Amino acid sequence: MLANALFVATVIFLALAFSFMGQLRFLIPWRALLSGTNIGAASSSIAFCFYCFLLFTNVCGRGKDESRD
Repeated sequence: MLANALFVATVIFLALAFSFMGQLRFLIPWRALLSGTNIGAASSSIAFCFYCFLLFTNVCGRGKDESRD
């Protein structure tokens, strides 16, 4: 169950990341400024978002577990 939730959360997270990479292309000239000062906040917020996706997929998939009788 946790492996399935982890897989779905990873797929959703990667899909969002790739879609944002295309839409935020205008920020490339300021890459050094943005990554140098805010790398700690960005990495912690990315980790928190991934945790939320994992929790959401685990909770929503709980009712669809057919292996329990």
